[in-house]
Amino acid sequence: MEIIVSINNQTSGRDKIARLIQYSSKALWYFIQQNRLSDTKNIEKIKRLEHVFSTFRKLLRFGRFIESFYGASKTLKTSDQLLKFTCTLSKLAFGMYLFCDHVICLEKTGLMEIQSQKWSSMSSRYWIDHKDIIVDTFKNLFDLMLPMSSLGYVRLSPGTVGLLGAFSSILGILPLIRPLFKLRQP
Repeated sequence: MEIIVSINNQTSGRDKIARLIQYSSKALWYFIQQNRLSDTKNIEKIKRLEHVFSTFRKLLRFGRFIESFYGASKTLKTSDQLLKFTCTLSKLAFGMYLFCDHVICLEKTGLMEIQSQKWSSMSSRYWIDHKDIIVDTFKNLFDLMLPMSSLGYVRLSPGTVGLLGAFSSILGILPLIRPLFKLRQP
């Protein structure tokens, strides 16, 4: 019980719990619908639960785009030009993701009418451009290939395995050297 209380005492913890409920609800209603295990009325209740937790998570993040834009202004002071460009662009992209997310939140609460699919698509594109997510994704992809090769699921030469391991290691060290590359939760 202490673990649940500890997680719930943090904003990011509440987001994780809400995310678990949101995506579990989505999986549940889809599974029930595909296997015709219940009527439409019960499926709609579970869909509403998913919608409520999705909106709740958006409300938790509301206003955070300002932090990202402020963070982008701080990265402009970085002396390394490549790092300045990539970090600033990344923070701006994350800020735009959050801004789009806020617009979607206003639509979901009925305060605004928008083309939600268009805004959702824009939000997703900005999220993908966020560099720390890209760095972490590549690191995990490189790491995944190592045991897959060892188990014989993919055929990689020892040189390729070495390169993948080295690249993964560099990407793992990068956030330790430059905290701007550290994966953080939105």
